[in-house]
Amino acid sequence: MDIGEKRKAQLGSLTYIFNEREVRLRLSSVGDYLQRESLVIRLLYDLSEKYFRCFSSTDLQLISERTKKRGLYLFSGPVGSGKTSLMYYLAQEEELQVITIEDPVEIEEMSFLQLQVNEKIQQTYDQLLKLALRHRPDLLIIGEIRDQKTAQIAIRAALTGHRVFATVHARHLNATEARMIELIGRKEELCECLSGVVYQEILLDYTQSSAVLWGYNFMYNGFEKKGWEYSYEEAQNNQWRSRPF
Repeated sequence: MDIGEKRKAQLGSLTYIFNEREVRLRLSSVGDYLQRESLVIRLLYDLSEKYFRCFSSTDLQLISERTKKRGLYLFSGPVGSGKTSLMYYLAQEEELQVITIEDPVEIEEMSFLQLQVNEKIQQTYDQLLKLALRHRPDLLIIGEIRDQKTAQIAIRAALTGHRVFATVHARHLNATEARMIELIGRKEELCECLSGVVYQEILLDYTQSSAVLWGYNFMYNGFEKKGWEYSYEEAQNNQWRSRPF
C-alpha cells in the first residue's frame, strides 16, 4: 500500500507483533473527494485446532471427502465466516502441491506456494495463472472472486482439468451460482466445471458458543445436497442466532 496515495482504494496485508505473538492483518482503505480516508483492519486467525471446534465434525468430514475430485469448488458466506480458513484447512489435510493466487495473501502458509498479484511488475491474475499451471499443482486456490476477471480465471483453471478452490460473497447457498453467472454472463461455462458449493455462516448458540451453519451442494455422486433452509430450521431449533464471528 502507498501511504501517500489518498485518491484510490487500496488493499494490503501485514504481520504485526503484539505481546510476542504474530497477528496477521488485512487492510482496506478508501478516500473520498475531500481526501478523507476510511481504513478497515481485519484480524486473520491462524488455522488452530481451537478455531475448528465450532465446525461440525460430520459435515467437515463430508466436505473434505466431496472436494477431492477435479473441478471448481466455491466457498461462500458473509465476511468473517471462515471461508479462507476452511479452504486452507482442507488443503492441508494431504501432502499436495498447493499453489495460491491472492490479492493480497491473507493467511501465510509455509507449505503452500503463495503468489501475490502485483500489477506494477506485471504479476496479474492472468500471468500468475499461466505460471501456476506450469508447476502442475494438485490444488489451485484463487483467493477471492470479486469481479469478472477473477471469475474467468477460476473457471479457466477448472476447465483445464485442475482442482480449484475459490471464495465468493453470496447471500445464501442458491445465490452463489447466481452470483457467478452474473459475473461471467454465461451459465454454460460454469456448469461445465462447477463441482460443488459450500455456504457457511458463524452463529452463536444459547450457550454463547460458536457454531457453523452449513449449506452445501455437490454436483456429482448423486447430487448430494444439504439445503440451506433445512440448516436454518435446525439452527432455530437449537436456539442459534445469527451474529458475525
